[in-house]
Amino acid sequence: MLSLEVHRELAALVGAINRVIAAATERVPIEELELRIAAARTSERKLEAMTGSTFGLMGRHLGFLERNHRRGHPESSDGDIADLRDRDLPAAVEAVTKWTERLLDPGLVAAIARTWEAQDYDGVVRDAFNELEARMKPLATTNAGEQLFGRRLVNRLFDPAQLPAMMLGEQGFMGQLAPNQLAAAREFVGGAFGLFRNTTAHRAMPYARDEAADVVHLVNLCLRLVEKMR
Repeated sequence: MLSLEVHRELAALVGAINRVIAAATERVPIEELELRIAAARTSERKLEAMTGSTFGLMGRHLGFLERNHRRGHPESSDGDIADLRDRDLPAAVEAVTKWTERLLDPGLVAAIARTWEAQDYDGVVRDAFNELEARMKPLATTNAGEQLFGRRLVNRLFDPAQLPAMMLGEQGFMGQLAPNQLAAAREFVGGAFGLFRNTTAHRAMPYARDEAADVVHLVNLCLRLVEKMR
């Protein structure tokens, strides 16, 4: 929910700044402009508090805009309007993007970077699960020359016969896991492979951007569980 709230507040900030720009461009009365600037400042402060970021010189440009309009020289802030539109809003979007990436495992972010930038979203899903497999393989007991992938790899790593003895400690994600929770983790990770990874392996799957992002966050959760196996 935290990521959702941040993106909602980003949308609110973008809307508020665009309303300020429109009002300033139309030279509306100062009282109306001040109300719009106050709303933008409130949204800016909320978003900065959520992400721990600052958005360029947005606050400064809003201040100049308000001051120049109050003094009766709105034309003096035409540069501030351009900076809000061309610099400050992109800076806010970039800051939220980087904040979102910090929610994800760094190795996972690196693994999907190329296909994400190319907007190849079924490729993003494949790359995410390939990273998950690569992290699982060193932890699974395999015979010489044995190649394990997907569900077979999950079942070997979360071996039901081993689960009662695998009481993982309190450190890390979710603390100590009981045997029934470890069994559920096996079903969860295996189900993710079966539903999302195997689909892209056997046919073209036109994932949309938001769908691929959801799957990436699912893989991130799987990685948290796998890391407890170390």
